[in-house]
Amino acid sequence: MGTDAVVLAVTLLAIGVLFTYLGTRLIGAVGIKRPGKAVSVFMITIWSISLATFLVAFTTYGLQIYQQHLLGVPPTNPISPITGLCGLATFIIIAYLTRNHGLKVA
Repeated sequence: MGTDAVVLAVTLLAIGVLFTYLGTRLIGAVGIKRPGKAVSVFMITIWSISLATFLVAFTTYGLQIYQQHLLGVPPTNPISPITGLCGLATFIIIAYLTRNHGLKVA
């Protein structure tokens, strides 16, 4: 975790504590005006664009997962059986050589 992340976390915590304190000191309810027609149209437009962006990103990630063969069986690798057998042979050799010291050493 870098120093920038720590500074950001401390700053956000301080702002949260400040708003919490100010919220407890508030005596009356705060009135909110309804947005005008222009602001409402702008909010709906931004919401529509964000939904479209989400769908594009979802499709892109799905395509990448498919292209990297993460959904189904990965393509065959001729090295994998040799690597597995070498790992098993190494374990058996180490277990055999350290049999006098117990299995916890192996």
